[in-house]
Amino acid sequence: MHRKLNLYRDAGVPEFWIVDPEEKLVEVFHLAGDRYVPNILRMGDTLKSDKFSGLEIPLDVLFAER
Repeated sequence: MHRKLNLYRDAGVPEFWIVDPEEKLVEVFHLAGDRYVPNILRMGDTLKSDKFSGLEIPLDVLFAER
């Protein structure tokens, strides 16, 4: 993961997400200068993207049992 994070940073990727369906959480990383700032979202939270205007995904819906 650290290698990928460094590659994304060097390429200037402004935002990326890591989705963990087992733990039912999403880690959102935003590029701030030369490092990524993580934000961990859990059930009850809503995933919103700075890069995709209007995109909102409630984690309760994302991880709903089928």
